[in-house]
Amino acid sequence: MTAIEINPKMYHDIQVILSRLVAKAEQLIDNVTTNLAESWMHVRTKYDGGKVINRSQSGSWEHHCMGAGLQHNMGKEWGPVAWKQMTHSSPAKIFKDASQRSAKKASSEKERKAKGQYKAATTNEKSYSEEGIL
Repeated sequence: MTAIEINPKMYHDIQVILSRLVAKAEQLIDNVTTNLAESWMHVRTKYDGGKVINRSQSGSWEHHCMGAGLQHNMGKEWGPVAWKQMTHSSPAKIFKDASQRSAKKASSEKERKAKGQYKAATTNEKSYSEEGIL
């Protein structure tokens, strides 16, 4: 076997890149971010489903950002609370019920994930292991 000769400048560049990667290894392993813009986009995409729909027209982007902020600060039932504060009237029953269902669903989902109870796949997928197909 023969050794591959690497240009010393290229070797140095690779070393610099890898040293930066090693310095941030703990953050990468724990998936920790200090980027505020990335953190905000995570909050917003959890609120409205991400980049699936073009929401850049007629102030829609701003409205979704405001809604995401309200949900993040006030919880899943922010809608009726904000309605009552802004209009000084009680929101419709259907609005309250929908908000409560959403909060209850989020709460039960959080509890289920905390307990590690996940639904088994119902499709006829093949299982793979190191020995081959089971």
